[in-house]
Amino acid sequence: MMLTQTGNQKLPNYRVTDNKMYWDKIDEKHKSRFNSNFVLCEEMYEISYIIQAILEFYPKLPRERITNAIYKSLREIPHPRLRTQFWQAVSEKLEIY
Repeated sequence: MMLTQTGNQKLPNYRVTDNKMYWDKIDEKHKSRFNSNFVLCEEMYEISYIIQAILEFYPKLPRERITNAIYKSLREIPHPRLRTQFWQAVSEKLEIY
């Protein structure tokens, strides 16, 4: 499955530093209904956000491989998913420790 940007919709700002995700835009969305230490990934833009963040620092990784790593991690880690646990699972699958 491949995720793409559609129309004039812009992806949220993102950064990846020291294997930590900075989830500013997602945090804003979830502040009122969910603890920001957890990952929901209920909507496509959240998954696109993670893909774009990884591609920013690992541009040679195939988008499909990143997408598969994200979806496998989502299936393996039950709700509620700790952000650190989720990122560790994804980075291990992509071998980007």
